[in-house]
Amino acid sequence: MAALVPICAAAAEERVTILAVHYPPFEMEEPIDGLRGFDYEVVLEAFKRAGIEAEIQFVPWKRAMSDVENGQATGALSCADSPERSDLFFISDKISEENYGLYTRKGFKGPVLSNIADVAGVAVAAVSGYAIFDELNSADAVAIPLADDLSGLNMLDVERFNYLYAGRRNNDFLIKQHGLSGKFDFTEFRSINYHVCFSKVYPGINDILRAFNKGLAEVRADGTYQAIHSKYR
Repeated sequence: MAALVPICAAAAEERVTILAVHYPPFEMEEPIDGLRGFDYEVVLEAFKRAGIEAEIQFVPWKRAMSDVENGQATGALSCADSPERSDLFFISDKISEENYGLYTRKGFKGPVLSNIADVAGVAVAAVSGYAIFDELNSADAVAIPLADDLSGLNMLDVERFNYLYAGRRNNDFLIKQHGLSGKFDFTEFRSINYHVCFSKVYPGINDILRAFNKGLAEVRADGTYQAIHSKYR
C-alpha cells in the first residue's frame, strides 16, 4: 500500500524524534528475542505511512516529559492521558492499552485493596513520573517513588513495601524475564489507554499530529496493527 504523501514541509524535511523508556513489551531499548515492542513498531509504522521519518530514542521518563514539553523532542510514548498531561501535550489517538492494579507478594495476609479509593492512607509504591504516581497522590495514598518497574518488583519481593501499583503486561513480562514467576498476586483496578504525547511547541506539530493519526488509522484498518501485536502473544 502506498505511503501517505507528507502533509507538512517540516515533516518531510527532518526526522522527528520520539522519546521512550524501556517498557517491555510495549517498547524495548534493546531487542528481546528480535523484537522491539508492539508500540515501538506501531508508532514507527504509522509515521512511515504518513511519509514522516521518525526515530525512537530511550531516555529516563522525567527527561522525556521535560524535553517534549519544551519542544526539544517531538513526542513521547507510551503515554497515558491525564488532565495534567492534556494541559501540557497534544494527545494522539490510542496506540495500545494496559491493565493497572496492585501487585502483592504471594500469600500476603494484609488488607485487600480492590480499587483506587482503597489506597487512601496506605503506603503504595509506583514509578515516579508516571501518571499512576500522580493518581496515588490524588487518592491520598502514601506514595512511595520508584526509579523503574523492575526495582519495584525486587523491593516488593524483599518486603520493602506491601503494595506496588503498576501495569500488568509490562510487569508480567519483567517477572518472567527475571525469574520472579510465582512470587506475586495481581488485583486489577482499571485499564488505561496509551498514546503518543506530542509537544505543543514543536514546529509544525499540528500537521505532524494529524498525519500521525491518519497513518495510525491506516495501520489499524489494513490488519497491520493486529499482525504486529500477534508477534507478542
